[in-house]
Amino acid sequence: MGEIKQLFWGNKITRPIINSASYIKNVIWLMITFKSKAFWRRLKKDSPYRKLEEYKNKYKGKRCFIIATGPSLTESDVQKLKNEYTFGMNSVCLMMEKLGWNTTFYGIQDPYVYEKLQDKLLKSKDTQFFVSDLLYNNYQCPANAIPFSLNYLNHRHSYKKLFTKFSDDVVKEVFDGYTITYSLMQIAAYMGFSKIYLIGNDCNYSRDPTKQHFADFGHSDPNADFSGRRILFAYEVARDFSMGKDFEIVNCTRGGALELYRRANLDDVLAGKE
Repeated sequence: MGEIKQLFWGNKITRPIINSASYIKNVIWLMITFKSKAFWRRLKKDSPYRKLEEYKNKYKGKRCFIIATGPSLTESDVQKLKNEYTFGMNSVCLMMEKLGWNTTFYGIQDPYVYEKLQDKLLKSKDTQFFVSDLLYNNYQCPANAIPFSLNYLNHRHSYKKLFTKFSDDVVKEVFDGYTITYSLMQIAAYMGFSKIYLIGNDCNYSRDPTKQHFADFGHSDPNADFSGRRILFAYEVARDFSMGKDFEIVNCTRGGALELYRRANLDDVLAGKE
């Protein structure tokens, strides 16, 4: 099958035709269907997607911590955040099971990741879940899960030209920025948090699948060579959007490649010495 695909893509005559068809299907058509679905979701007063409206500016002026899954993440650092507003994601649920408490919020949007972790998620009752529409409509999500409309933009067609936006209305849409962390940034900003601290956000992926995350849960990024570049591009968009707004993104990750945001030591932040 791969050889046949390569035969057509490698042909100078058929390649432009296939590329055009791919663009129509994976960009134009998907955008039309996305916009129409998002419109009807907001129109219905009882739509589960509108539950996000309850969170608009609810935490205005407060701080939160978004816990990513990079290899630098440690249980001792996360344990310090027990009494803070926290956003977990993906395999962070494995660490919370060990620590005996749950993050305030939790986000997940990738079907492949969800299939690996869904049994762990359904056990948690003390967390508000945010899940992508793709998961909400196709999987058994936690009973209190709130869906968000994830706009993939042109990402399903090609990664050659990087592009994303930062949503100022997550009830309408959340823009995909190549990582669930980016989606949670948009949700946290919508909720009114004035300081959004990142930890475990290394942004540099090892080619060794067992070293891409703080915990190996049977899933690895097949595009590790490009993932860091894509994510940093999206984070730059988030940084530019935050300028002049009433929130700041701060990096408390130990090491890593993320230098777009002001860095701060986690212990200093928690001690009020930032």
